[in-house]
Amino acid sequence: MKKGETVKFDLKNNKKLLILLIITAVLLIAAAVLITLKLVTKKVIEETAIEEIYDENEAVLNDAYKNSDFAEQTVLTGENGKFYIDAPYISQASYPSGCESVSTVMALNYAGINISVDNFIKSYLPYTEFTYSGGKLYGYHPDNFFMGDPFTTSGFGCFAPCIEKAVTKFLPDDYTIQNTTGKSIDYLCENYIKKGVPVIFWATVYMVETSTGPGWTLRENGSIYHWVNNEHCLLLVGFDNDYYYFNDPIAGRVRYAKSLVEARYKDLGYQSLVVFNKNGVATETDTQSGEDEIDTFYEEDNEIAGPYSAEEETEDSAYYEEEEEVQ
Repeated sequence: MKKGETVKFDLKNNKKLLILLIITAVLLIAAAVLITLKLVTKKVIEETAIEEIYDENEAVLNDAYKNSDFAEQTVLTGENGKFYIDAPYISQASYPSGCESVSTVMALNYAGINISVDNFIKSYLPYTEFTYSGGKLYGYHPDNFFMGDPFTTSGFGCFAPCIEKAVTKFLPDDYTIQNTTGKSIDYLCENYIKKGVPVIFWATVYMVETSTGPGWTLRENGSIYHWVNNEHCLLLVGFDNDYYYFNDPIAGRVRYAKSLVEARYKDLGYQSLVVFNKNGVATETDTQSGEDEIDTFYEEDNEIAGPYSAEEETEDSAYYEEEEEVQ
């Protein structure tokens, strides 16, 4: 081409090229739309799957709450044949699915450890959300994580090893936490309640029956885990010939019939924990038998601090362990 000449686009002779360019542009736009729709659809499916599992759990709990008559409100002092620990009571009203944390903080406060429920959950409790990938809902085993958010009504819960792990992160050297899972309630009463040590105790909401709940794929090993519907955690504080007494985060200071409690304790795998000052509690071999009325559970020089009303922490940072990436 010579200098000064211009390039002329011959529309007539380049119709095929123009049509090809138009088709290419249309295909690119269509592909972009399809990709966007696919991503949106995938997001909707993921959000729906996660929302459904929370909704299912919330519906089960709401149904269990209708059985509040199971919890017998009672005066818990001055009765013969009763062993009773006057541990501080905390409601889970601000932590709708955080019964494990609330019961644990009641036990910690009674033992003399200064911590609030907010601080315990936000700083120490391992809790996380479900994820969805490849048509599967992924979560952790309740031994390792609380699935969901304890501050909501739709959270699930966690088991004794998870709470034990959380408490161990900050427990002072002169205190101990013992995982008493597998021990009978008689054993717990003889070795801890009689010594003034309340027991963090797994059973069900208002002691209603359990059922098989929703399932998810475990991030730990890829197996399927099914939640135990109506799981609940309480603080066992006493007993007599007919009843076990609890600080129940949902129901208040209540008692439940022994046979009912024993059945629900079994349903949740005989899970329990105790926390106490190692210098303030006798060894098992020092335990005395009998059910005489008692005025105190400690010798004067071994007394553990009484009820503590924890002030709410205002500058806590939420604790989350990094989630494993699901391929």
